[in-house]
Formats: sequence, C-alpha cells, structure tokens
Amino acid sequence: MEIEWVNHSGFIVNAEGVRLLVDPWFDGFAFDRSWALIAPTVLKPDDCGNITHIWLSHEHPDHFSPPSLRSIPPEQRARIHLLYQPTKDKRVVKFCENLGFRSVSETPAGWFPLEPGVELLCQPHGNGDSWLAVRSGGKCLLNLNDCIFTHSEELAAIAAMVGPVDVLVTQFSVASWWGNPDDSKAWEVAAYSQLTKIEAEIRELSPATCLLGASYVYFCHEENASLNRYVNTPALAYAHVLHRTTSEPLILYPGDRWLVGSAKESFAAIQKYGDCIKVALADPVQIRTESVDFESLQRTARQFVLTLKKLNSRLLLWRVRPVIIQLTDLDIACCLSLKGLFVSLRTDEVDVYLTSAAFEYCLKFPFGGETLFVNSRFRVGPRDGAWQRFMRWFSIAQSNDRGVLFDWHYYAPKLAGWLRSLLRVER
Repeated sequence: MEIEWVNHSGFIVNAEGVRLLVDPWFDGFAFDRSWALIAPTVLKPDDCGNITHIWLSHEHPDHFSPPSLRSIPPEQRARIHLLYQPTKDKRVVKFCENLGFRSVSETPAGWFPLEPGVELLCQPHGNGDSWLAVRSGGKCLLNLNDCIFTHSEELAAIAAMVGPVDVLVTQFSVASWWGNPDDSKAWEVAAYSQLTKIEAEIRELSPATCLLGASYVYFCHEENASLNRYVNTPALAYAHVLHRTTSEPLILYPGDRWLVGSAKESFAAIQKYGDCIKVALADPVQIRTESVDFESLQRTARQFVLTLKKLNSRLLLWRVRPVIIQLTDLDIACCLSLKGLFVSLRTDEVDVYLTSAAFEYCLKFPFGGETLFVNSRFRVGPRDGAWQRFMRWFSIAQSNDRGVLFDWHYYAPKLAGWLRSLLRVER
C-alpha cells in the first residue's frame, strides 16, 4: 500500500491496481472564502486519468469540494467510481451523479471489497462526518479526518472493528470557532486539545505511524486572519506526537509518496510547510469584506423566515427567540424575528457581532450558520446564551436542508407519547 499526498486532507491510496482519491481539494477557498491552502497542490485535475475511485468523508467544502470535482475533466470523471456514506437527503450522491461519474454508491455497513485484494470500511460519525479504513497487502490505514471522539470507549469500538492499524491519518489543529479573537486562553486550550486528542487516539488504536493531515490551511479573510496566531503548525504537531506518544509521526508535502511500513523522514516536508506558512502569514488577507446594503439583507431575511414557516410547525418557531445582531461594517444593530429583520434600538443587548456579508451568507444558504461557526468571522456578546439564540435559527434551516422537517408529522408522535405517559401517571 502506497500513500501519495495531495493536500490538506486529500491523498491517494495505491494498492492492487486501485487508486483511491480521498477528499480532493485542489485549490481555491473554502467556507465562504475564509480558508486557504498553505501549500500549492501538485496533483492537477487533468492528472486524475488513472484515479479509479474517489471517497468523500463529509459535506464540509474542504473535504467535499464541488469546484475540485467539477474541475476533473468529464471524460476522466466517466471512468471513476465515487463512494459516500449513507445519508437521508442523498444530496451529495445526487450532486455527484449529475457530474457524470461512472458510478456513485453509498458504502455498506461493514467491510466490503473494492477490488480483489482491497477492502474498505466506512462508518458515519457525529454531525455528518465519517471515517474510513482501508486494508490491502496485510496493511491497514485508518483515516479519522475530522471525526472527534470524546470517549475512549468509542475509539476502542473502532479498534475492535478495524483490527491492527498500521497508519492513522488524523487532524492536528483547530478548525472552528473557540472564542472571540481576544480570548487567547480559549483558543490556546483548544489548539492544545487537538494534540491531546491525537494522544488519546494513539493510546486506543496503537498505530505504527501517525500521518498528520486535515489541517494544512490558514485563515485568509480580513475578518478572521488574526486567528492564525492560534493554529498548530506541522512542526509543532510532529514534535508533540514524537515526544508524547508511541507512534512514529509523519508529515507529507503535496506530491510526496510513502510506502506504508517503510522508513520516511519528515524534515524536508516540515521545512517546505514552514516556508509556505511564512509566505502566507506575511500577508494572510486574501479576501476583503464587501458590504451588503441593509434593504437587501431585509429581503433575504424575509425569504429565510418564510421558508422556516413553510417547513416547520409554529409549535417550534414560537420557541425560537429573537436575536440582536450588530452589523459591524454598517454600524447597524438589528433584530431577526419571525416578523423579519428590523433595525433595533437595543444596542446594549447585542448577541452577535458580524459583518453584513457574513450575515447574508447565513441567511442565503441552509448551511450558512455552520459555515460561520467554522470560519469564525464573528464575535459573541456577553449575554448568557447569545450564541445559542443566534444559531437556533440556522440549525433549524440546516436540519430542514438535510430532510428533517419540524412539522406536524414530526411532533405528532412526540405529543402522542407525552399523552400516553401522562395517562399512565394519572392511573
């Protein structure tokens, strides 16, 4: 089994004639133009002619990158089998089918043969994520990508399913909001927790090699570039794994190849990443804020609220509290409620501070709230429950987009169960 590093969380597994491409993100930005790749990608879309399969871990755009998939020439896509975890909404599967891949399949529950001599195991985890194990030639690779396991029992269950692990691929730096930009303690704790997470994974899974991935990015928007001071560098993560675990750490630079089980030094890759980081962070702001006029925001908010009302029961929406938002670039405080978006005089009760462009993205796209949480282009006010009040609106929209509607069909069984339990108590 050979690994060819593509970029960020993307790599190719070469085994027994199979060339399995994992989570390709070739170039460009992610999360509303707020993340950028540290290093340039060597593999070009035109070079995918010998790729036999693609596996996508989850819908986040640094793993499922529609521009990257579209950039693969149509005649090459027509020869590639694409794999994705089972989902209720089938959205990713349908999107990839429309791109003309040779086949698009949801992975079965257990181990399954990809080709003679190569078998895979894909398991969903958490909020839409999934992990992948690949076995071939007596070797086993386990890619946890962004999956976070908070209990050792979860990792022990994976170890029981997968068996001995030769190489673990795992995330090593922060990848979402952990506090306001000036809350350095929260961010430092979060960054260190990513390293102790790897320690826990290695304790339970005992991989011979820990291949560090899924973190070769930087914050590139003027609204989040200040957060780059908190990320873990490849050099720091490598040193932590080397000195605090029993596994051999490994860093691969785009274009590097490694035969699983063989000796491979990481010094050259670490040095190259270090040079790229110096260049990137010397001028990290690639995207500037472009303001959206308030009247346009009001129209977008009106449509957003109408969609929520159409898809969900008033029983739910009556419980969603208005939220006060300070649009920092427009210097306007506004209130989002079931009546729409209006100017607010309650400037002392602001829940969230963000720009008009970041807020418009939340309103326009069902996944906008989650995107905002990942790109961290906001500040939370001091009131208790401020962030929860804001995100309640957008978590409902995202659930709706994934096929979960909080309508009468959703609540009827719950009400019936409540009535049954009430009658039992009265008897």
